[in-house]
Amino acid sequence: MTTNADFSNVDTGAFVAEDGHNFIISARVGGANEDLFIDNLVITVDGTDDADRDGLPDYVHTYPRDKTGDNYTIPDGVTSIGDWAFVDCESLTDITFRGNAPTLGGGNVFLRVPANAKVFIYEGASGFGGRFGGFSVVVQKNPFAGDTDKDGWKDETEVLFGSSPDNAKSVPAFKLKMNVLEGDQLELLFPGEEGARYSVQTSDDMKTWLSLEKLIIGQGDTISERFSISGGLGFYRIREEQ
Repeated sequence: MTTNADFSNVDTGAFVAEDGHNFIISARVGGANEDLFIDNLVITVDGTDDADRDGLPDYVHTYPRDKTGDNYTIPDGVTSIGDWAFVDCESLTDITFRGNAPTLGGGNVFLRVPANAKVFIYEGASGFGGRFGGFSVVVQKNPFAGDTDKDGWKDETEVLFGSSPDNAKSVPAFKLKMNVLEGDQLELLFPGEEGARYSVQTSDDMKTWLSLEKLIIGQGDTISERFSISGGLGFYRIREEQ
């Protein structure tokens, strides 16, 4: 006989926290005339749920109890955290929330997490107050402001250089755009990747190139540089420095 059974409201604190769990459960239901055995029942539990299948987790079950490192980031979209989720995470001191405050499933969510741990949130996040989960809240600048898909590129840069601001796998193609402005000014526009270093090079014959002394650091947005062309247009190119 084959049957399907659903289990619900299982206290995640009863299990040792891992990134993913496999539980082998054997159960026996006895009767007067027969025994029913359930063997090799496999339950797989991930670290998070995504009920609406939007790619964003809704619920945090557990944090790996023996995981090394002192920081953990809870993604935007998480709406609740289960009780006991961070129990005995004694090395955890920094907890970053990328979205608004989720609901906490009970009073033991952060049981035995160090008292000096801090909660870091981004500007504009709601529901936290001065303390959250028993910890001090630190507000920091949101690095994803203006970046809908959180791929490290500002939306306006993605639109300008042909990628989608709603798809994290779609990023701007590296290309140079030029605009001739009033007052004999040339504007160079190109996408600057976060942390990448660029230099502008000029040439009169496209054979010998001279790098300008200014080093440009990308911020995940559009880089704009202007030059006087009163003496002639010349040639320009952008070089990424290694």
